Amino acid sequence: YLFKNKDFMIFVAAGNDGANCSKPEGCKTYKDLSYDIRNTVFSPAVAKNVISVGASNNEKNSKPVWYLKGSDHIAYFSARGPTADGRSKPDIIAPGYSIISSGARPNMKGECDPESSQTFTSEALDSNPTVGLSMKYGTSMSAPIATGAAALIRQYFEEGWYPLGFKSINNARKPSGSLVKAVLLNGGREMYRVQNFLKYTSTEAYDQNQNFGMISLVDSLSIRGKNEFSTKIVDRRQIYNGVTHTYAFHIDNTSCDNRIELSATLIWVEPGATPGCMACTLNDLDLQINIGRHTYYPNGLQHKDSINNAERVRVGTRNGNDAVVSIIGHNIASQSQQYSLIVT
Repeated sequence: YLFKNKDFMIFVAAGNDGANCSKPEGCKTYKDLSYDIRNTVFSPAVAKNVISVGASNNEKNSKPVWYLKGSDHIAYFSARGPTADGRSKPDIIAPGYSIISSGARPNMKGECDPESSQTFTSEALDSNPTVGLSMKYGTSMSAPIATGAAALIRQYFEEGWYPLGFKSINNARKPSGSLVKAVLLNGGREMYRVQNFLKYTSTEAYDQNQNFGMISLVDSLSIRGKNEFSTKIVDRRQIYNGVTHTYAFHIDNTSCDNRIELSATLIWVEPGATPGCMACTLNDLDLQINIGRHTYYPNGLQHKDSINNAERVRVGTRNGNDAVVSIIGHNIASQSQQYSLIVT
């Protein structure tokens, strides 16, 4: 569907099987659970063209228990990759623990949102039969949050905020679904821990726990007065087998810190593979950044990525550096492949 409908993007909850009970006699407390379980993202969240969303904790008064850390911690239940053919999932993380959601009361009329002065805690919401809200958790909560962020990205382009960082109808454009995905993944912030109740596991980008990290639109979209980076996008461009597209950039950060990060994200939506495939990416495009004699590869690798159709390179730069971002049509099975690219 996404390959035939370029304007669309589908978001799927990654699942809640990152921790479970493996004991035949059952588990009485959280201490009995098994944690950090890999290969727990299942269909349809394993689909290569969709955005699979994992979950983090939440912030402030929404925390239901005293020991729960903030949104910079991955939630214990968030499903982990990789997929059966080795691709990285989930793609992105959004808050999914203690999220205020609809809470219709069966056989009751007149339930509504609480007064703004009321405390939005799980106990307060559940104990008041007239309140039409409830505290929920799961990647079924984080996926809608990520979808809302994607709607803001689409609005950003359709209202003409790119490339100047302020709204101008003269710059309005309709982004493809792959560009929306590229923007979302490009700004993801690296997370450092998984909270398994009172125990913690270290995590890093592209490790099948978080992959592209926590959604952060302020790191994705250039907005005057909110951030200080420039953005280059390429959308719906066709590439052919054996062809290389290059984009040159000169780093000028005289108004910023001495060292800044260059981030480039490549997304392509391609035809579906056969069910049960063990090599599900059909068209192999490659992203790399060259600065001087150094070549930087995507997704934390020291070599090209031949498995995923979502690739990001991040590299520290200095004022005056010249960088070349390359898109390489390495092994394209179809006649050509359309792609989207964002560089910040």
